[in-house]
Amino acid sequence: MQQQGLSEQQIGVIGALRPWLGVPASFAWSALADYYSLHKQLIVALTVCYVAVRALLPTASSFAGILAIIVTVELLGSPVTIMVR
Repeated sequence: MQQQGLSEQQIGVIGALRPWLGVPASFAWSALADYYSLHKQLIVALTVCYVAVRALLPTASSFAGILAIIVTVELLGSPVTIMVR
C-alpha cells in the first residue's frame, strides 16, 4: 500500500480496523443466513460482491477511497470462513 502513497500510520489504521470489522460482521452475516436459511445464496452473493469491490482497489487514489474499499471488502468477505465450515 505504500506504493499507492499511504503513510505508515494510514496503513496501520487499515490493518487495525480489519479485525474490528470482520469479527462482528461474520457473526451478523451468519445469523442472517441462519435466520433465513440462505447459506449458499448468501455465500455466493457475498463472494461475487467481494470480488467486484476488491477489483476496484487499484483504481483508488486517496486514503479515503482505499479505506472505503478495504472496509467494504472486510465486511463482505468476513463470513466465508464461518459459514463454509
